[in-house]
Amino acid sequence: MERLQYPLSHEWHVAVNRHSDEWRKADKEWGEMRFMYEAKSMAAEVPRMVMLFRQERESALPQTHQQCSMQAPVPVKDNHLTCCKGVKTRECPHLLALEKIARCTPADVDVRAKQETTA
Repeated sequence: MERLQYPLSHEWHVAVNRHSDEWRKADKEWGEMRFMYEAKSMAAEVPRMVMLFRQERESALPQTHQQCSMQAPVPVKDNHLTCCKGVKTRECPHLLALEKIARCTPADVDVRAKQETTA
């Protein structure tokens, strides 16, 4: 699953902004169309989630964090993903149940089942 690329990501945002402007000019409630921004954000988040699940499965999550180029890298102790219940994803009984999906690769489980469950 690939991340959104330019020009689609940019043009999508431009189209939503234009729609928002028209919505506002018509004196309609902004909250009724705000979901369009959230949908665009979610479209960008889904491939990132897949990448993180793959890194977690392969024990390849980053071991250091660097906030900016001016900061020295800081070690990350016990880097892991956490589910919505506050449990490490490798220990979450709900996500572990998805690993029992038959006739699919671990990548397929990451891409669709885990990502959709946690989105």
